[in-house]
Amino acid sequence: MKILVTGATGFIGKHLVKSLTKNKKYDIKCLVRKISDDKDIRFLKECGADMIYGDVYNKKSLLNAMKNVNAVFHLVGGGKVEATFKKGFNELKKLNVDATKNVIEAAIKSKVKKFVHFSSISAMGIIVEKKLDENSTCHPKTPHEVYKLETEKIMNKYKNKILITILRPGIVYGPYAKTEILTLCNMLETHFFIIPGNGKNVMPMVYVDDVIGGTLLAFEKNKKSCETFILVSDNEPTFNELINSIVKSLRIKVFILHFPKKLFILAGHIFEKLGGFFNFAPVINSIRARSMTSNRIYDVSKIKKIGYKQKYSLDDSMERTIKWYKENDYL
Repeated sequence: MKILVTGATGFIGKHLVKSLTKNKKYDIKCLVRKISDDKDIRFLKECGADMIYGDVYNKKSLLNAMKNVNAVFHLVGGGKVEATFKKGFNELKKLNVDATKNVIEAAIKSKVKKFVHFSSISAMGIIVEKKLDENSTCHPKTPHEVYKLETEKIMNKYKNKILITILRPGIVYGPYAKTEILTLCNMLETHFFIIPGNGKNVMPMVYVDDVIGGTLLAFEKNKKSCETFILVSDNEPTFNELINSIVKSLRIKVFILHFPKKLFILAGHIFEKLGGFFNFAPVINSIRARSMTSNRIYDVSKIKKIGYKQKYSLDDSMERTIKWYKENDYL
Protein backbone atom coordinates (compact mmCIF):
# COMPACT_ATOMS: atom_id res chain seq x y z
CA MET A 1 0.00 0.00 0.00
CA LYS A 2 1.34 3.44 -0.96
CA ILE A 3 0.80 6.09 1.73
CA LEU A 4 1.38 9.85 1.55
CA VAL A 5 2.01 11.80 4.77
CA THR A 6 1.60 15.57 4.96
CA GLY A 7 3.18 17.37 7.90
CA ALA A 8 5.80 14.61 8.14
CA THR A 9 8.53 17.00 9.35
CA GLY A 10 6.45 17.92 12.40
CA PHE A 11 6.54 16.38 15.86
CA ILE A 12 3.77 13.78 15.43
CA GLY A 13 4.59 13.37 11.74
CA LYS A 14 8.10 12.12 12.50
CA HIS A 15 6.78 9.49 14.90
CA LEU A 16 4.10 8.40 12.43
CA VAL A 17 6.56 7.99 9.55
CA LYS A 18 8.99 6.12 11.81
CA SER A 19 6.22 3.69 12.74
CA LEU A 20 4.73 3.29 9.24
CA THR A 21 8.08 2.56 7.61
CA LYS A 22 8.63 -0.37 9.98
CA ASN A 23 5.71 -2.14 8.31
CA LYS A 24 6.98 -3.77 5.12
CA LYS A 25 3.53 -3.69 3.49
CA TYR A 26 3.56 0.12 3.44
CA ASP A 27 5.45 2.28 0.93
CA ILE A 28 5.73 5.75 2.49
CA LYS A 29 6.00 9.10 0.72
CA CYS A 30 6.29 12.42 2.55
CA LEU A 31 5.11 15.74 1.13
CA VAL A 32 7.83 18.23 2.11
CA ARG A 33 8.71 21.79 1.14
CA LYS A 34 12.06 22.73 -0.37
CA ILE A 35 12.59 25.06 2.60
CA SER A 36 12.16 22.20 5.11
CA ASP A 37 14.98 21.74 7.60
CA ASP A 38 17.74 19.43 6.32
CA LYS A 39 17.77 17.55 9.63
CA ASP A 40 14.08 16.74 9.30
CA ILE A 41 14.52 15.54 5.70
CA ARG A 42 17.47 13.40 6.71
CA PHE A 43 15.46 11.86 9.55
CA LEU A 44 12.61 10.89 7.21
CA LYS A 45 14.98 9.45 4.63
CA GLU A 46 16.77 7.41 7.30
CA CYS A 47 13.38 5.98 8.26
CA GLY A 48 13.06 4.73 4.68
CA ALA A 49 10.50 7.21 3.35
CA ASP A 50 10.64 8.88 -0.06
CA MET A 51 10.49 12.69 -0.31
CA ILE A 52 8.02 14.40 -2.64
CA TYR A 53 8.64 18.13 -2.85
CA GLY A 54 5.52 20.26 -2.96
CA ASP A 55 3.20 22.40 -0.89
CA VAL A 56 -0.32 22.03 0.52
CA TYR A 57 -1.17 25.38 -1.11
CA ASN A 58 0.02 24.23 -4.55
CA LYS A 59 -2.73 22.04 -6.01
CA LYS A 60 -0.58 20.85 -8.90
CA SER A 61 2.13 19.60 -6.55
CA LEU A 62 -0.51 17.81 -4.45
CA LEU A 63 -1.83 15.94 -7.48
CA ASN A 64 1.72 14.98 -8.40
CA ALA A 65 2.39 13.72 -4.86
CA MET A 66 -0.75 11.58 -4.86
CA LYS A 67 -0.07 9.60 -8.02
CA ASN A 68 -0.76 5.91 -7.31
CA VAL A 69 -1.33 6.67 -3.60
CA ASN A 70 -3.83 4.49 -1.71
CA ALA A 71 -4.02 6.42 1.56
CA VAL A 72 -3.22 9.86 2.95
CA PHE A 73 -2.37 10.86 6.52
CA HIS A 74 -2.97 14.59 6.78
CA LEU A 75 -1.07 16.19 9.66
CA VAL A 76 -0.50 19.73 8.38
CA GLY A 77 -2.32 22.13 10.70
CA GLY A 78 -2.04 23.44 14.22
CA GLY A 79 -0.60 26.92 14.57
CA LYS A 80 -0.52 29.18 17.62
CA VAL A 81 -3.05 27.87 20.11
CA GLU A 82 -2.90 31.14 22.05
CA ALA A 83 -3.83 33.32 19.03
CA THR A 84 -6.99 35.33 19.75
CA PHE A 85 -6.96 38.27 17.33
CA LYS A 86 -7.60 38.96 13.64
CA LYS A 87 -4.07 38.11 12.51
CA GLY A 88 -4.31 34.81 14.36
CA PHE A 89 -7.61 33.98 12.67
CA ASN A 90 -6.17 34.63 9.20
CA GLU A 91 -3.02 32.57 9.79
CA LEU A 92 -4.87 29.67 11.34
CA LYS A 93 -7.54 29.64 8.63
CA LYS A 94 -4.88 29.27 5.94
CA LEU A 95 -2.91 26.62 7.81
CA ASN A 96 -5.90 24.52 8.79
CA VAL A 97 -8.94 25.16 6.60
CA ASP A 98 -7.39 26.14 3.26
CA ALA A 99 -4.66 23.50 3.43
CA THR A 100 -7.08 20.73 4.45
CA LYS A 101 -9.52 21.58 1.65
CA ASN A 102 -6.71 21.43 -0.92
CA VAL A 103 -5.41 18.09 0.33
CA ILE A 104 -8.77 16.29 0.56
CA GLU A 105 -9.83 17.53 -2.89
CA ALA A 106 -6.54 16.37 -4.41
CA ALA A 107 -6.99 12.98 -2.73
CA ILE A 108 -10.45 12.58 -4.23
CA LYS A 109 -9.28 13.62 -7.71
CA SER A 110 -6.44 11.12 -7.40
CA LYS A 111 -8.88 8.36 -6.38
CA VAL A 112 -7.21 7.79 -3.00
CA LYS A 113 -9.14 5.19 -1.00
CA LYS A 114 -8.46 6.17 2.64
CA PHE A 115 -7.86 9.51 4.34
CA VAL A 116 -6.78 10.02 7.97
CA HIS A 117 -7.32 13.55 9.22
CA PHE A 118 -5.58 14.82 12.35
CA SER A 119 -7.87 17.23 14.14
CA SER A 120 -7.67 17.89 17.89
CA ILE A 121 -9.77 17.93 21.04
CA SER A 122 -9.45 21.71 20.53
CA ALA A 123 -12.21 21.35 17.92
CA MET A 124 -14.59 20.71 20.82
CA GLY A 125 -13.68 23.93 22.60
CA ILE A 126 -12.64 24.25 26.24
CA ILE A 127 -15.49 22.48 28.02
CA VAL A 128 -14.68 21.87 31.68
CA GLU A 129 -16.03 19.77 34.55
CA LYS A 130 -17.88 17.49 32.15
CA LYS A 131 -16.92 14.15 30.60
CA LEU A 132 -16.86 14.49 26.82
CA ASP A 133 -17.08 11.90 24.07
CA GLU A 134 -17.25 12.02 20.28
CA ASN A 135 -20.98 12.85 20.38
CA SER A 136 -20.62 15.84 22.72
CA THR A 137 -21.66 19.21 21.30
CA CYS A 138 -18.67 21.33 20.31
CA HIS A 139 -18.29 24.93 21.53
CA PRO A 140 -15.12 26.32 19.90
CA LYS A 141 -14.23 29.96 20.62
CA THR A 142 -10.58 30.70 19.88
CA PRO A 143 -9.23 30.74 16.28
CA HIS A 144 -7.46 27.41 16.81
CA GLU A 145 -10.62 25.76 18.11
CA VAL A 146 -12.90 27.27 15.46
CA TYR A 147 -10.73 26.22 12.54
CA LYS A 148 -10.00 22.74 13.86
CA LEU A 149 -13.75 22.12 13.91
CA GLU A 150 -14.03 23.69 10.46
CA THR A 151 -11.58 21.11 9.08
CA GLU A 152 -13.84 18.36 10.41
CA LYS A 153 -16.82 19.95 8.66
CA ILE A 154 -14.82 19.89 5.42
CA MET A 155 -14.26 16.17 5.94
CA ASN A 156 -17.98 15.64 6.39
CA LYS A 157 -18.67 17.21 2.98
CA TYR A 158 -16.60 14.54 1.26
CA LYS A 159 -17.42 11.50 3.38
CA ASN A 160 -19.31 9.77 0.57
CA LYS A 161 -16.37 10.04 -1.83
CA ILE A 162 -13.55 8.65 0.31
CA LEU A 163 -13.18 6.66 3.56
CA ILE A 164 -12.24 9.29 6.14
CA THR A 165 -11.04 8.74 9.71
CA ILE A 166 -10.86 11.76 12.04
CA LEU A 167 -8.58 11.76 15.08
CA ARG A 168 -8.84 14.14 18.02
CA PRO A 169 -5.65 13.82 20.08
CA GLY A 170 -5.28 15.65 23.37
CA ILE A 171 -2.14 17.51 24.46
CA VAL A 172 0.53 15.34 22.87
CA TYR A 173 4.06 15.13 24.27
CA GLY A 174 7.19 13.07 23.67
CA PRO A 175 10.57 13.15 21.86
CA TYR A 176 10.89 15.72 19.03
CA ALA A 177 8.28 17.99 20.68
CA LYS A 178 9.48 21.40 21.76
CA THR A 179 6.19 22.53 23.28
CA GLU A 180 4.41 22.34 26.65
CA ILE A 181 6.56 19.78 28.46
CA LEU A 182 9.83 21.41 27.45
CA THR A 183 8.49 24.78 28.61
CA LEU A 184 7.52 23.26 31.96
CA CYS A 185 10.95 21.63 32.25
CA ASN A 186 12.69 24.98 31.73
CA MET A 187 10.46 26.61 34.33
CA LEU A 188 10.97 23.82 36.86
CA GLU A 189 14.75 23.95 36.48
CA THR A 190 14.63 27.34 38.20
CA HIS A 191 13.70 25.24 41.29
CA PHE A 192 10.58 27.34 41.86
CA PHE A 193 7.18 26.78 40.27
CA ILE A 194 3.68 28.14 40.69
CA ILE A 195 0.74 25.82 40.04
CA PRO A 196 -2.50 27.65 39.22
CA GLY A 197 -5.28 26.45 41.50
CA ASN A 198 -4.98 23.36 43.71
CA GLY A 199 -3.49 21.26 40.90
CA LYS A 200 -6.03 18.46 41.35
CA ASN A 201 -7.66 19.09 37.99
CA VAL A 202 -7.09 16.42 35.31
CA MET A 203 -5.24 17.30 32.09
CA PRO A 204 -5.89 15.75 28.63
CA MET A 205 -2.29 14.61 28.13
CA VAL A 206 -1.25 11.74 25.85
CA TYR A 207 2.16 10.32 24.98
CA VAL A 208 2.99 10.45 21.28
CA ASP A 209 3.63 6.69 20.90
CA ASP A 210 0.16 6.02 22.30
CA VAL A 211 -1.26 8.47 19.76
CA ILE A 212 0.51 6.61 16.96
CA GLY A 213 -0.75 3.26 18.25
CA GLY A 214 -4.33 4.55 18.30
CA THR A 215 -3.91 6.15 14.89
CA LEU A 216 -2.77 2.93 13.21
CA LEU A 217 -5.61 0.98 14.85
CA ALA A 218 -8.18 3.48 13.56
CA PHE A 219 -6.57 3.46 10.10
CA GLU A 220 -6.68 -0.32 9.85
CA LYS A 221 -10.03 -1.02 11.52
CA ASN A 222 -12.34 1.91 10.78
CA LYS A 223 -14.87 1.12 8.04
CA LYS A 224 -17.26 4.05 8.42
CA SER A 225 -16.43 7.36 6.74
CA CYS A 226 -15.97 10.39 9.00
CA GLU A 227 -15.81 8.27 12.12
CA THR A 228 -14.18 10.35 14.87
CA PHE A 229 -11.93 9.07 17.67
CA ILE A 230 -10.75 10.93 20.78
CA LEU A 231 -7.18 10.06 21.82
CA VAL A 232 -6.04 10.96 25.33
CA SER A 233 -4.46 8.97 28.17
CA ASP A 234 -6.60 6.20 29.57
CA ASN A 235 -5.98 7.72 33.01
CA GLU A 236 -5.60 11.46 32.56
CA PRO A 237 -3.08 12.88 35.06
CA THR A 238 -3.83 15.76 37.40
CA PHE A 239 -1.75 18.92 37.06
CA ASN A 240 0.02 17.95 40.31
CA GLU A 241 0.82 14.46 38.99
CA LEU A 242 2.13 15.91 35.74
CA ILE A 243 4.48 18.32 37.53
CA ASN A 244 5.64 15.66 40.00
CA SER A 245 6.44 13.27 37.14
CA ILE A 246 8.52 15.92 35.35
CA VAL A 247 10.36 16.78 38.56
CA LYS A 248 11.08 13.09 39.16
CA SER A 249 12.48 12.65 35.64
CA LEU A 250 14.58 15.82 35.94
CA ARG A 251 15.92 14.53 39.29
CA ILE A 252 15.76 17.93 40.92
CA LYS A 253 14.09 19.54 43.92
CA VAL A 254 11.52 22.25 43.29
CA PHE A 255 9.69 24.55 45.68
CA ILE A 256 6.07 24.53 44.54
CA LEU A 257 3.55 27.23 45.37
CA HIS A 258 -0.17 27.13 44.57
CA PHE A 259 -1.75 30.32 43.20
CA PRO A 260 -5.50 30.94 43.73
CA LYS A 261 -7.57 29.82 40.75
CA LYS A 262 -9.79 32.92 40.68
CA LEU A 263 -6.81 35.27 40.65
CA PHE A 264 -5.16 33.25 37.85
CA ILE A 265 -8.28 33.47 35.68
CA LEU A 266 -8.51 37.21 36.46
CA ALA A 267 -4.89 37.56 35.30
CA GLY A 268 -5.87 35.76 32.10
CA HIS A 269 -8.60 38.35 31.49
CA ILE A 270 -6.16 41.20 32.12
CA PHE A 271 -3.54 39.77 29.73
CA GLU A 272 -6.26 39.28 27.14
CA LYS A 273 -7.32 42.94 27.40
CA LEU A 274 -3.70 44.09 27.19
CA GLY A 275 -3.18 41.89 24.14
CA GLY A 276 -6.19 43.43 22.45
CA PHE A 277 -5.01 46.95 23.22
CA PHE A 278 -1.39 46.41 22.14
CA ASN A 279 -2.21 43.89 19.38
CA PHE A 280 -0.33 40.83 20.63
CA ALA A 281 -1.40 37.29 21.55
CA PRO A 282 -0.73 36.67 25.26
CA VAL A 283 0.49 33.24 26.32
CA ILE A 284 -2.27 33.19 28.96
CA ASN A 285 -5.78 34.41 28.21
CA SER A 286 -9.08 33.84 30.01
CA ILE A 287 -9.86 30.61 28.13
CA ARG A 288 -6.41 29.06 28.65
CA ALA A 289 -6.43 30.11 32.31
CA ARG A 290 -9.73 28.31 32.74
CA SER A 291 -8.48 25.22 30.89
CA MET A 292 -5.34 25.05 33.06
CA THR A 293 -7.29 25.14 36.33
CA SER A 294 -10.36 23.04 35.59
CA ASN A 295 -11.05 19.37 34.95
CA ARG A 296 -10.95 18.49 31.26
CA ILE A 297 -12.23 14.94 31.03
CA TYR A 298 -12.46 12.85 27.86
CA ASP A 299 -13.94 9.42 27.23
CA VAL A 300 -11.71 7.05 25.22
CA SER A 301 -14.09 4.07 25.33
CA LYS A 302 -14.82 4.37 21.58
CA ILE A 303 -11.23 3.86 20.45
CA LYS A 304 -10.73 1.23 23.15
CA LYS A 305 -13.48 -0.81 21.48
CA ILE A 306 -11.25 -1.26 18.44
CA GLY A 307 -8.30 -2.36 20.57
CA TYR A 308 -6.64 0.81 21.86
CA LYS A 309 -4.74 0.41 25.10
CA GLN A 310 -2.45 2.95 26.69
CA LYS A 311 1.01 1.39 26.52
CA TYR A 312 3.12 3.90 28.43
CA SER A 313 2.60 5.12 32.00
CA LEU A 314 3.00 8.81 32.83
CA ASP A 315 6.37 8.29 34.55
CA ASP A 316 7.73 6.01 31.82
CA SER A 317 6.71 8.34 29.00
CA MET A 318 8.02 11.39 30.85
CA GLU A 319 11.36 9.65 31.46
CA ARG A 320 11.64 8.89 27.74
CA THR A 321 10.71 12.46 26.79
CA ILE A 322 13.14 14.18 29.14
CA LYS A 323 15.92 11.75 28.25
CA TRP A 324 15.54 12.85 24.61
CA TYR A 325 15.61 16.52 25.61
CA LYS A 326 18.85 16.00 27.50
CA GLU A 327 20.48 13.93 24.75
CA ASN A 328 19.67 16.66 22.22
CA ASP A 329 20.81 19.55 24.41
CA TYR A 330 17.41 21.10 25.03
CA LEU A 331 17.97 20.69 28.76
